[in-house]
Amino acid sequence: MCLLTSSSDEVLEAILASIRADLRAVSFLDMSAANTGAAWVRDNVPGACSIEPYDLVVCEADQFGRALEVCAPTSLLLVQRPINTKFAAVTPDARRELSKISRVRAGDVEWMLFARQPTSPPTPLKISVIVPCQDQARPLWRLLTALAGDDEAPSWELIVCDRGSFDETSSLLGAVEGSIEVVLLTREATLEQAIAMGMERARSEIVAVVDPQVVPTVGWLGALFDAFEASPHARYCAGRVLSRDDAGEVQEDWSSFRLFGLRLSQWDFGAPGNLAEKLSALGADSGALITAPAVEGRLLR
Repeated sequence: MCLLTSSSDEVLEAILASIRADLRAVSFLDMSAANTGAAWVRDNVPGACSIEPYDLVVCEADQFGRALEVCAPTSLLLVQRPINTKFAAVTPDARRELSKISRVRAGDVEWMLFARQPTSPPTPLKISVIVPCQDQARPLWRLLTALAGDDEAPSWELIVCDRGSFDETSSLLGAVEGSIEVVLLTREATLEQAIAMGMERARSEIVAVVDPQVVPTVGWLGALFDAFEASPHARYCAGRVLSRDDAGEVQEDWSSFRLFGLRLSQWDFGAPGNLAEKLSALGADSGALITAPAVEGRLLR
């Protein structure tokens, strides 16, 4: 083990003093060779004890793995390591729990302060939203804004399939914050091919396909998921698209395939026919088709 130098002793005490407000009635363990940390904690933290699991662990690089085993689920780890020395083996899961707060160098030794916070299990993905587009940057922006503003939606992923757009679509997608997968196709790709590419990348069983010209109503994703949950044997959910005709009258369209959902396991990528024929086949059997009024959107002109 690498013994602490006097200069690193001073650095250690300064680091501990800087986090003193977080060390109330702390349970600590000093695994370092000089035990300077233990002496400082005993002198400066009222109620400090040494009962496992530990809220603060001071250790050296080759003890890092062991320190993670004995520290509390939420704790601070102060690690001393000689420059260019690797930490002892740490599992990827344990590494994801650590957030580096600070790093201070003293001579050929550095101190690294970590906060440990167990990562929450990933939220199960419930819906994959596929948006095929071509030269539709402006309506696409409105659609993405509507999707982002639906706070009640179940967990979902976004897959945009761009058929060689010449407009600002590329810049728009590059400016989107958050997780988004962009599939680039040529301008000659058909709508059916773009949707099929999105489906191949979808990670959830339930898939929603939306035309950029449609702005879905708030709550449509939740309604889509609930409709499939309530109908375990359903394969396809038709969405209602509202538009205005030339006279200003509201029209309901259930057959344009601008807004729909399906069970990915029921989709046959190799089946012949265009999109309309394939979707009609999904809904042909009794009970295979859901028409859910809450799954609706407004068609922009």
